[in-house]
Amino acid sequence: MSSPKVSVIVPAYNSGDLVRRAIESACAQTYEDYEIVVVDDGSTDDTWDVIQQAAEAHPKVRSIRAAHAGLAAARNRAIAEMRGEWIALLDADDVWVPEKLHRCMDYLGEHPELSIVYTPMDPVRADGRRMKGHSKACHSGPLTEKLFHSIFIHDPAAVFHKRVIEECGPFDESLPVCVGHEFWLRVSTKFEFGPIGKGYDLEINGKYAVVVGRSGIVGKPMALLLLRENATVTVAHSRTPDLAEVCRSADILCAAVGKADLIKGDWIKPGAVVIDFGVNFDDQGKMRGDVDYQSAAEIAGWITPVPGGTGPMTNVMLMRNLLAAAERQVGS
Repeated sequence: MSSPKVSVIVPAYNSGDLVRRAIESACAQTYEDYEIVVVDDGSTDDTWDVIQQAAEAHPKVRSIRAAHAGLAAARNRAIAEMRGEWIALLDADDVWVPEKLHRCMDYLGEHPELSIVYTPMDPVRADGRRMKGHSKACHSGPLTEKLFHSIFIHDPAAVFHKRVIEECGPFDESLPVCVGHEFWLRVSTKFEFGPIGKGYDLEINGKYAVVVGRSGIVGKPMALLLLRENATVTVAHSRTPDLAEVCRSADILCAAVGKADLIKGDWIKPGAVVIDFGVNFDDQGKMRGDVDYQSAAEIAGWITPVPGGTGPMTNVMLMRNLLAAAERQVGS
């Protein structure tokens, strides 16, 4: 039997309910050339039973039972038993999106000079709601100095070649905490990291979209773009009767009405995509969007901030169009 390209490493200790979800998310990957090595680190609850059930149900899962020795030892044991060339870490209390491995392996295929790639991480509560203020920006290249200032590489976000272990050594089993951070600090002295920017494959086809704003600059063009992607679109504005109820029905809500904090959190459908085009300034000169961000972020599934959301993208597109116009002029 040929060896898989990727080995998913899952250590687990007294985490029966959680590790089941972690393993299921690994089994649901769209990438296919991988195995899952799960190590029960001497659990005293039903963790081993859960792991065994997963191994019986999924041929990619291999289970190992070990005496309790901590996270580093469990990872090292799994790495010693793995058959893959690339290592993907997944902790028992984490889950992956289905395209996680596919995106990482595609990126590594496009950048053969890299031995490590990592992605952003979205922290969520047990009920699936996103937690604000815990995500960190990703960085590329030599990272040692940056890693002394911030922990921004989350272990389950990383995929790395086995040569990293061979050159830098295994996880430090003497550490009770910060096992991953110490490892990445050590690795950063010899390897560069490649981050994959966050991207979302959000479905528009068949969704109900509400555009609040009817200007010819943003509102109407946005409505046409959404229609082109087969969304059902309602164009509303500040004088639309019962505007809050109209907004509350939207899967995709675009705000471009030019009125600061008009749209409140309780106007938003739970899990909706909220795109705020508003540029307004309060009495202190602070820029504010059309959406009350603080209350909306608790309800929305995705939301663009103001500033820092659609504004930078607008600038990028303006520069792109300017460059294209200049190239055409020179070419003519």
